[in-house]
Amino acid sequence: MNGSWRAVTGSRVSLHVAGVAALICLAVTSRALVCGFCPSDDYLYVTDNGAIRTLDGRFLAWAFTTTHAGWWMPLVWLSLALDYHVWQLNPFGYHLTNILLHAVNTGLVVLLADRLIKRSGMVDRMMSRPLLYPATLLLAGLLFGIHPLRVEAVAWITSRKDVLSGLFCLGALLCYLRFVAGTQTGTGGGRRDFLLALCCFLLALMAKPVSVVLPLVLLLLDWYPLGRLQRGMFGRLVREKLPFLVLAGGAAGATIVAASARNLLQTAEFLPLGGRFIVSGYAMFEYVRLLLVPVGINPLQQIELPFPGSYGVKAAAALLLCAGVVAARKKSWLVAAWLWFVLFLLPVLAFFQNGDQAYAARYTYLPSIAPAVVAA
Repeated sequence: MNGSWRAVTGSRVSLHVAGVAALICLAVTSRALVCGFCPSDDYLYVTDNGAIRTLDGRFLAWAFTTTHAGWWMPLVWLSLALDYHVWQLNPFGYHLTNILLHAVNTGLVVLLADRLIKRSGMVDRMMSRPLLYPATLLLAGLLFGIHPLRVEAVAWITSRKDVLSGLFCLGALLCYLRFVAGTQTGTGGGRRDFLLALCCFLLALMAKPVSVVLPLVLLLLDWYPLGRLQRGMFGRLVREKLPFLVLAGGAAGATIVAASARNLLQTAEFLPLGGRFIVSGYAMFEYVRLLLVPVGINPLQQIELPFPGSYGVKAAAALLLCAGVVAARKKSWLVAAWLWFVLFLLPVLAFFQNGDQAYAARYTYLPSIAPAVVAA
């Protein structure tokens, strides 16, 4: 029994399941290949963006110094320039890149689920049904990869930044978990894996600044399921994350400066502090609802002013949900999944409101990973 159990929980099995999940995701999302350019921002990123039509030193200087479209995201411009070099203005190629990146991300979610479930100890409960484990990994990948909330991030070319930052965030998480496993067992790459995680984090920031919360997520994983956050260890673990925190602080500062220069951040006159709490709670409620019942997805959900009564009701429901999770704090897996969800959503909530959107499906790309694993 032990031999067969090791056979279905080994690294090769997780790699095979990751490949199957990626192929299924590729098949489902391939429908995007027949789509064209979207009139919302695709002109700004691709069709009217003359900068991406050359691949030379001047373009690289532009990509790494510009805040075109309001944000610093040189990897997005580089990937779009490579697409243009191959496909010119044929939307097929741009959609192909998006769905390939998302398929890879789906496979990486399977590998991440494998490591998290094993570290949580829950895998022991599946010993009586060996095939249940690979099925669980496959379900975790597909709950992430083909959930209707992924459509906007995958089928909208402008959302290249979501799938690209997702790729490097997942890479950083996997490298960090390997680093921790190596330090705890005395095997593995140690400093090499830590540096790889740091490099992946930097690349994620260069694709979309929303990944600034990753250091906090790493600390969350230190608590559960890694079990590193013992008494007296918090300071040491924070010092360990200092390189990540420095990169995150620099990216956050640069993003705020760039957004302020373009007047992208909403003022207190438009949305005072109390209103920001209400809109954030309302958005949190909608994100949870759409995870569970993905109907009525709207590509442009604007803030309604003055607030209708539903905003206050849903914000209160979100607060009660948070209180319920706190009350269930003995279920570490539930608290950890909820905090993962909240932390990755934090930069896009109304506390840092830019524009007039209340919420958007693409913002759930990274937050949805832990809920997908827990649901599976």
